[in-house]
Amino acid sequence: MNRPSDLIILSRRINVDLLPYLKEHHVWNTDGAIMTHFINAFQSMFPQGERVFIDAVRDCTGPNPTQIQQDPMLRNDLNSFIEQEGRHSVVHDKWTKALVATGYPTLTTYDLKLQRFRTWARSHLDKMTRLSMTIGAEQYTASLAKLFAHDKPEIVLHSAPLFQKVFLYHAMEELEHKSVCFDLYRTMGGGYLRRIAGMAFMTYYIWTNVLRRHRYLLRQDGKWNRKQRQEFWRFYLGPQGMMRVQIPTLIEYLRPGFYPWQNDGRENFEERFGQLRRSFDIPGFQYKGLEESHPSEEEGVEEKLEKELTL
Repeated sequence: MNRPSDLIILSRRINVDLLPYLKEHHVWNTDGAIMTHFINAFQSMFPQGERVFIDAVRDCTGPNPTQIQQDPMLRNDLNSFIEQEGRHSVVHDKWTKALVATGYPTLTTYDLKLQRFRTWARSHLDKMTRLSMTIGAEQYTASLAKLFAHDKPEIVLHSAPLFQKVFLYHAMEELEHKSVCFDLYRTMGGGYLRRIAGMAFMTYYIWTNVLRRHRYLLRQDGKWNRKQRQEFWRFYLGPQGMMRVQIPTLIEYLRPGFYPWQNDGRENFEERFGQLRRSFDIPGFQYKGLEESHPSEEEGVEEKLEKELTL
């Protein structure tokens, strides 16, 4: 199975300044502090996490292996993936810095730890192992679209508009590029056992880091008494808990014949959120032969991204 032939991976631009709103509202999802800070915690991993993914792709594709040279579609998809993920890193870096500026300074320490992990992984793990970790993580991020549209639409619908805009923008692009790293891994001869090992490690790494950051944010707000701790664990492990709703995603990934596009998801996402997306003027999904017209990006996109991603 291959990615849809009509797929266009579009790098969108959004301009969102969350700092003024966060100065006035530490809780911005109507389901309360636990939901708000779960999202804050999860997204705070993206600035460095997206760079880890870009590292893995760049290290596997340079200097242009023969397999990549012979597949212009994959080469184009990889360029689009890097551009999308680079922009995501910048957007979430600004979000995290806004949180630091409004009373959560230890997020900077967590970011530095992830930065050190990024450096360590690039020095000590081979590129295919890091790519297997990347496709495991991408399965989680791609599942955001399903989570928003089916399992937990309240994440989007109960949030303040500025955050809704970021959620929709990011989830759409994760959905578009969900198979790019998987296609690269398959093209480079990656096997099943390494793929599963990469997912196992990323499952542990993502959730332990999210839980640690989430607890910190709640404690910083003084919301960590016995009752609130019980609510915290129900949020993750209850019947519709955030971890439990991800179990089908893991089971699906374990199948030897798994492929990310076995469920498309674009039409369902647009059906659920199309009106809200249009209200934010976010470009919709594009299909080859049915492209919308958008202003062309200015020259120097790659150079600007390199500058934005410089640590």
